[in-house]
Amino acid sequence: MTTVTFDCDGATGTPQHEIRSLEGPDWSGTHVGEGGAAAAVAAEHVERRRVMRPVLTLLLLGASTLAIAPAAAAQLVTAGAGVLISERPEQPVFELHGETPPFAEARAYLTLSWTDESWAPTSITAVERPVLRFGDAFTGVGAGLLWLEVNDYRPYPMLVSSTSVPLPVPRTSFVMIASTLPFESFDWSLVLKIGVTLLFVK
Repeated sequence: MTTVTFDCDGATGTPQHEIRSLEGPDWSGTHVGEGGAAAAVAAEHVERRRVMRPVLTLLLLGASTLAIAPAAAAQLVTAGAGVLISERPEQPVFELHGETPPFAEARAYLTLSWTDESWAPTSITAVERPVLRFGDAFTGVGAGLLWLEVNDYRPYPMLVSSTSVPLPVPRTSFVMIASTLPFESFDWSLVLKIGVTLLFVK
């Protein structure tokens, strides 16, 4: 029995997980026939479909959320790049973020987050409400779910707080996002990034 221990990637540092697998025979040097090659290709396609299905589901969820939002209020889409700080070493991060128009001052949003460790994004779905305002800057607090690709996008409940400060450059802001997983030993993360507004509709 072998044990491989690894850290989850994505928007927050989550607890280490273990994969246990039975040791099989050493097939190195063994010729693989056409049947074996076909089986390997089929297994690769199955794995790709397994990974892509939840990714596409989350993308459609985000698009649907924005599509059904009332047209009378503003909805927002941004792209950002920065650094992810957690209990793990710091990592560069790239994010796409979409928000619904406000309802009772609260906004629902979807954030897709990539690091340099995986092409499959970590996703955050959450609702936040602003609690502090400083002119055009604000701080919001809320709760939502963290969806990790490494765990087949099984959701983790999370608490989150975002602070956005407009910069002198048009359509750009400094954004700080702090989050923690209350049911995973309060593992935490902090994203510091520069965001650029791609879409702002009223």
